[in-house]
Amino acid sequence: MNKGEIFQNCRKLESGIFQSQQQITQPTLLINAELETHNKFLRFIGLKSVL
Repeated sequence: MNKGEIFQNCRKLESGIFQSQQQITQPTLLINAELETHNKFLRFIGLKSVL
């Protein structure tokens, strides 16, 4: 594999990662934020986190 091919493969990988990140929806982000808050609360009251 020459430098050009390696560079092209890297670009393909980057665009694939970028697209998958863009597919994360708002509800998913909200659920993650709620879980994080819940875990902090559980730690505060002395229990282990859910995840």
